[in-house]
Amino acid sequence: MATSSRLNELPAELIERIFSHLDFKDLIVVGRVNHYLRDVYTSSMELQYRFALDVSGMVDGEPVNNMRSKLVELRRREAAWHALDLSRKVTVHVPHRTSHIYDLSAGIYLLGDCYAYTVTRETRSLRVFDLRMCATAPATCTGPWRELTIDADIVDIAFSLYEFDLIAIVGIKQEQNEERRSIVIYLRELSSGKPHPLAHRPEMVVGGITNNRSKMSIMMEIVGPRLLLLMTWRPVSRRLGNRDDTLLLINWWEGRLIMETNAPPGTWNGFIFLTPDIILLPDHVGVCLSVITLPDAAQKVSMTGFNHVLTLNLPLLRPGRTVSMMSCRAEPNPFGAPHPERSRRTAPHRAREFFMPDPAKALVLIEVHVHELSADRLWAVVRRNITLVVHRESLVKVVQEHANFREIDFPVLSWAEWGACVRWVADDTHWSNWITVAAGQRYVGMTEDGRILIKDFNPHNVKRERALSAEEACSTIISDDGPNRGDMADDANTESWRRVRIVDSLSTEEHTVLRGLFDVDLKTPPIPCVEYVSDQIYDYHGLVMDEGHIIGLRYDLNSNAIVELDVFTL
Repeated sequence: MATSSRLNELPAELIERIFSHLDFKDLIVVGRVNHYLRDVYTSSMELQYRFALDVSGMVDGEPVNNMRSKLVELRRREAAWHALDLSRKVTVHVPHRTSHIYDLSAGIYLLGDCYAYTVTRETRSLRVFDLRMCATAPATCTGPWRELTIDADIVDIAFSLYEFDLIAIVGIKQEQNEERRSIVIYLRELSSGKPHPLAHRPEMVVGGITNNRSKMSIMMEIVGPRLLLLMTWRPVSRRLGNRDDTLLLINWWEGRLIMETNAPPGTWNGFIFLTPDIILLPDHVGVCLSVITLPDAAQKVSMTGFNHVLTLNLPLLRPGRTVSMMSCRAEPNPFGAPHPERSRRTAPHRAREFFMPDPAKALVLIEVHVHELSADRLWAVVRRNITLVVHRESLVKVVQEHANFREIDFPVLSWAEWGACVRWVADDTHWSNWITVAAGQRYVGMTEDGRILIKDFNPHNVKRERALSAEEACSTIISDDGPNRGDMADDANTESWRRVRIVDSLSTEEHTVLRGLFDVDLKTPPIPCVEYVSDQIYDYHGLVMDEGHIIGLRYDLNSNAIVELDVFTL
């Protein structure tokens, strides 16, 4: 065929193959060129599915070539989120006494079990509930809550469900020498509960405890072969000394410690993976975010170690204000290298999701706990929690532009040099005792009067709602029309309120709080989001979410344990 042939003279199959390499913005353009090219798009399930994935910030999760079913389900779920359709609710009774351990990922909700007949609150086992069962469950159910046990006191857990159907459990095991206890990582396949078939050493001793002067707290994340474990210690008495914070990098496939580093007690409290080999490590002592590169997981002995390549300073605090702690969360994690023998060693026990949030576009939440000296003599210290919200890909871009990967000295960026890509959330709407409050680009909270509120930071949805609120035809977007928008009246009172609104500035309350904490004026407009608010009022003690569910929590104030869940399937 001559090179001068027009595009619309090519076979539709070839055009479809060419279109499959375009992003959604390019698909919008070519879909408007002429009827023939638009017909190629509208007749292709694969192109429509790829477009829907791009604009919704999702990636394909199910390898089976079932495009039509996946496209229908993706459109249904996105429409449910846009309408905040909470009609599919199942109330789940929690039959065990819950501990402080919990996690939520990929449709799996885990709660620790400290046994009703024991006085202490140590976690003795883990209970797992598959939220996907709620799609067909009756309006009220009691489970099943599947139990996982190990021969140790459980300290905490981490999931890697999308990649490996893996749960890693950290436990403290009593040795024959009564004065010493071992810190052990147990690697289990979640679907079967058995030792994970890809782990050369399903049980790994990573440290020991020789006294009871400190209480251990951990954070653990898993990406590809890398398992990163942070151990911190809280003294039981201020008169006693404390252990250094310890960060361990482990190749869990091989059961091998790659690298270890330490910091003074109380420096770290958490971290997140930006990429499979770069982490963000909040440092509340320095009031900054450290960017660290990780050594190659395949190296038998690390020659490079943890390499500090960039520091991102937070805004300067006013006198009398100090940061007491910073915690962080980003769900889901990036995908690491696949195990070369995964298909041979593992069986498909757990059905994979059709699609999942794109880790690159996921929100990073950094919760900053600030202590403020009070002028009121009755309250010496006022504690405030504020949250920094930023897309993972925005942080990666800052790292790529400014990090020094070769020299010993690393750059330090002031807040003014990098802070334009973030948003501070400084009201009480999203204050929570739980960290599992965001998935992908959505972030759940509750209004003062008890309505569920979702902040959606997907820039496509912000543009979509702007177009709808301006009553534009939305002809520039190749998608179905969304649900009705606008002002809706609350049946319980006569006041009007918005179910959907675009938020592109800080509220008066947030301005007041931030001005009182920071010695700089945060004039930069925050990254915009869309707020979706439920029309119904709820009485929950807390909310958590994943990409397909919102869970309302009710707990017993006397035992401080969760007793009931309302699971909303979207």
